[in-house]
Amino acid sequence: MPLSQTRRLVCPKCKGTFDYEFLPGGSLTAIRLGNSRYMRCPICQKFALFNLSAAEPVLSPPTAPPAGGSPPSR
Repeated sequence: MPLSQTRRLVCPKCKGTFDYEFLPGGSLTAIRLGNSRYMRCPICQKFALFNLSAAEPVLSPPTAPPAGGSPPSR
C-alpha cells in the first residue's frame, strides 16, 4: 500500500484540472486545514482553497497480462 495518495483537483479560480499527490499528515507545499489545503494552482499560479475529501481519487490504469505465451524471439 503506497504512503502517498493522489487526488484530481479542480481550481476554483481558473477551473483547470490537475493531479495532486500528497502524504496524509504532512505537506511542504500547502497549508493543511483539516481535509482542505490552501495552495497555489499549478495552472493559473493563484492561491486557492482545495477540498481533498470532495476530490475524486485518481485510479491507476489496470495492468493487462501479456497476450499470448512467450515474447517473440529475434
